[in-house]
Formats: sequence, structure tokens, C-alpha cells
Amino acid sequence: MKKLFPVLSLLLLVVVSSCEKEVIDQTEINPNTEALTLKTTALEKSMSDNELLENRMEWLAFLSAKVLDNDASKITQINNLMSAANTIKLKDLFGSQNPGFETAFRELLWREIYVVHPDPDHDRDKPIPPIGGSGGNGFIENVVLDPANLAKADETLGGDGLNTNDEQVEAFMDYLQNQHCLELYFPNGQIFYNAFGLVANNPNNYITTTAHPLNSDSFNAGIKRKHKNMPYTSDGYTASVTVNPAYVSAETNIIVARPFYFGSNCSYSDLGGLDFTLFLD
Repeated sequence: MKKLFPVLSLLLLVVVSSCEKEVIDQTEINPNTEALTLKTTALEKSMSDNELLENRMEWLAFLSAKVLDNDASKITQINNLMSAANTIKLKDLFGSQNPGFETAFRELLWREIYVVHPDPDHDRDKPIPPIGGSGGNGFIENVVLDPANLAKADETLGGDGLNTNDEQVEAFMDYLQNQHCLELYFPNGQIFYNAFGLVANNPNNYITTTAHPLNSDSFNAGIKRKHKNMPYTSDGYTASVTVNPAYVSAETNIIVARPFYFGSNCSYSDLGGLDFTLFLD
């Protein structure tokens, strides 16, 4: 019996070790639920869920317009994707039928997250910061670089090039694409954003972006961007405006980011059945 004791002890040790390894292995293969958690600013933390959604829709529209700035091929792609109701779902906006759009969008988003400055696009007015962190003004970092060489930006932060797969970029894209059902709406139809004579009062030289206010208001704050080939002034290339039906009638190029209902995943029940399609229709 005494001879059996060491053997039994050894078997017990093996069983315990195996169980422990099983637990460790199981932990390692569990998905990391924090992987797509956005670093939020103090301002964002004070927002309600709907205020946060509205803010991030503003960024969706703003960056989409920036992708189109002086890019005739992407404007053509957008116009071809537009439905009869003048909308584009995000799955199509960032899909294979719209090549290059998502990459360009991610690059611009990365710049905004990490505060690349001086701003190479001379944007004076923007929506409030999309994602916060440890850097100045509630941003993750302040990256100072030659705007002509943006590829150095990620290297400044310890990476190896302009990183469109950064975890905060991924988290923001996940919020837009997987946590909500969103689309772009073009109240005036197709985009005619070009440089006809670069005349300041030609509406084709401007593009305005806004978001649905998530209430019954018929107006919301927006950003008006002028064509980047127009002469630079100290006012920069963007300005804050109020977008309402009269504004839509006076302008040509307008992009509105808004939600749409889709089953139980996107019921937006707290909005009381609000008809998103009525805003600026």
C-alpha cells in the first residue's frame, strides 16, 4: 500500500496539471471582449448613447466627403452606387463595388484619431473628436510631422507605416458597421463636386455634411467644405453651417448620415418609431 501512494500522488498531480492547462488554454482561445473598445474622451463619456451616435454619424459623413474631395473616380463610384432613394448603405460604401473608398476613409480617420498636425487639408471646422485617449485635447496622441509625408505618422507612434488597421480605427469602424445600421443619404441626389471655374459662389465647388439629429427637428449642425483646388484663405477649407430645408435648396452637394431600421438588431426602440427618412427629404 505504501508503494502505491507515490504512484497515486503522481497520477493526482498529472490530473490537476491537465485541468489547469485546460483552463489556461480555454482562456487563451476566448475572444478578447475589450479588443474593440473605443478610448473615449471626457466629452463623449458625458454623452447619451444617442448623442454619441449622432456625433459619430457626423464623422462618417464628414470623412466620406473628404474622401471625395477632388477625386473624380470616387465621385463616379458613389453616384453609381446610389439607390433610387438617394441612399448608400455602409456595406456598399465600404464594399468591393467601391474600391479604395474604405482604405482612404481609414487613413483619414487615423489622422483624426492621432491628431496629425499641422492639418495638411487646412480644415478649420470639424465635428468634435471621434475617439479620445491620453493625448492633448482629449485625443490619443499629438503627432507632429511633415504633412507631405503622412506615412511617417504611425512610425512616430512606434509603428511601421500609416496604419489603417490600428485597433482604435478598427473599434470605430466596428461601431459604424456592426453596432449600428447606417447609411448615407443625398438629399439633392448625385454629387456634382468639381471645380467649375473655381468660382466662390458656384455651389458645385462645395460639399456639406451633417447627421440626422435623432429627433423630429428639421435642421442640424453641419460642415461645409470647399473644393481643395480653390484658393486657400485664412478661413481654411471648412466652415460650420446650419443645414435645413432652405439650405438644401440653395446648395448642390449634401451628405447626411442616418440610421435605418433593420429587425431587432437595429430597432432603435428608444426613438419611438422616428421616421429617419423625413429629415431633409
